[in-house]
Amino acid sequence: MKLNIKPDNRFFRTHSIADGRIISKFFHRLARNVFNQSYRYWHSIEEIGGMVDLSLLYRERNIYSTISVAIDKLTPVHLTEWSISQLDHDSLDNSRRVDFWCLFKDGKQGKPLNFFIEVKKGWYCLNQASNESLHCVVEKSFSSLIDQIKTIKATRQHWGEFNDAYLGVFVIEGYYSDGKEYYDETYIIKNLKSIMKSSNLDGHLLLFTWFLPEHVNVQWEKNKCRFITIACIVQQNTYEK
Repeated sequence: MKLNIKPDNRFFRTHSIADGRIISKFFHRLARNVFNQSYRYWHSIEEIGGMVDLSLLYRERNIYSTISVAIDKLTPVHLTEWSISQLDHDSLDNSRRVDFWCLFKDGKQGKPLNFFIEVKKGWYCLNQASNESLHCVVEKSFSSLIDQIKTIKATRQHWGEFNDAYLGVFVIEGYYSDGKEYYDETYIIKNLKSIMKSSNLDGHLLLFTWFLPEHVNVQWEKNKCRFITIACIVQQNTYEK
């Protein structure tokens, strides 16, 4: 099955960030891998257990396995809950950790590129019962993701000649109940951009949306999923020799 996936690079200024093309390429491949793995889960759980289910509809910690598999297809060098300070790797309980770290070989001038990735989960109702704004809990979660990326960038200690990229990955589902749908993924994007602006984040935004087939009802509790958007906040450090 060919998945209906749409990238959105309107808010990512490739030439204004070091390794911009590489970071964009990395995220595009990562997002596709996440969606493909989620579809494999969906197809296999229906085949094995007769259930219709998507791993990306679960909570943040529950989708780590899907993201780990997606990263592994890009590089075998990756760890979860990794310390962002090289001095604290023996005392992780007392250090600041990042959800995922990986070393990608295709950095600028052939140098490896460190990726530090934080993950959050959200949702958005498309029906009239809601409004065009994000639910306050989801808005708070996205704001928290922005703060985490800022903290990691500020705290991170340099490991050598590798450049660093900091990605805040926000997985957000557009769901609906029976009745007219008034909103779509454009409202999600508008809200995320507004939150980034209000936070004074000097960062970029990449997006990938998977539109689920009209004839398939992927149901979560009493609601059905229309699409899943992966939004990626990008910040970067460049180190000179």
